[in-house]
Amino acid sequence: MKALKLLFVVLLITSGLVLGISYLLSSPRFRISVIMVSGNHEVSLQEISDLMTVPKGENIFKFNSSRIIKILELHPWIKKAAIKRKLPNKILLTLDERNPIALLRLSPQEGYLLDREGFVIDKAVTEDGRNLIKIMPHGLNIAPKEGNTLVDPVLKEILNLAYVFRRVSPWEGKELEQIEWNKELGTILKFKNLSTEFRLGKDHYQ
Repeated sequence: MKALKLLFVVLLITSGLVLGISYLLSSPRFRISVIMVSGNHEVSLQEISDLMTVPKGENIFKFNSSRIIKILELHPWIKKAAIKRKLPNKILLTLDERNPIALLRLSPQEGYLLDREGFVIDKAVTEDGRNLIKIMPHGLNIAPKEGNTLVDPVLKEILNLAYVFRRVSPWEGKELEQIEWNKELGTILKFKNLSTEFRLGKDHYQ
C-alpha cells in the first residue's frame, strides 16, 4: 500500500514537472519580444540584429545564448559579449568594444585601426575624429588583416608607447601625434605644436 502511495506521488510530481516545462516552452508569454543592447558605439544595431539572427517569437528558454555570443565575438569591433535573460520576454545584450589607440599608416591609401594588443580592428585611412596616434612603420615587415593580431616585437613596443602617451603628455597642448619607425634611426616621436622630434633609437624599451 505504501509503495502504491509512493508511486502515485512520484507520478504526480513527474506529471507536474512535464506540464510545467511544457508551459514554459510553449506559452506565448515567454516568446522573445524585446532585445536591449548596451555598450555599442561602433557596431550599429542593424549589424547586431543581423549577427544575432534571433527568430521572431523564439522561446526565451530555447534561446542559445552561447552560440550567439560566439558569433558576436567574431566581429572585429566586439571584444566581449554577455547575454542575460529577463523573464518573461527580454534579452539583455552587453557589448565590450575594442578601443583603438593608434592608426597604422602603411601608405596614404592604406591604414588600419589597432588596439593596445596589436589587434587589427578595421581598415581606416583617417582618424575619423578619434584623435589617434599615427604609426608609420617604415621598413617593418608586417601584413595587417582585419581580425588578426600583429605580433611584431618592434610594433608591440611602439604600441606600448602610444598607450602611455595617450594617457599622459609631457607637455600641455603638445600631445604625441606620430610615431615613426626608421631602419637607420629607430623610433622617432613627433608631437603636436612642437617642431622638435625625439629619436629613441633602436634599443628595446618598455
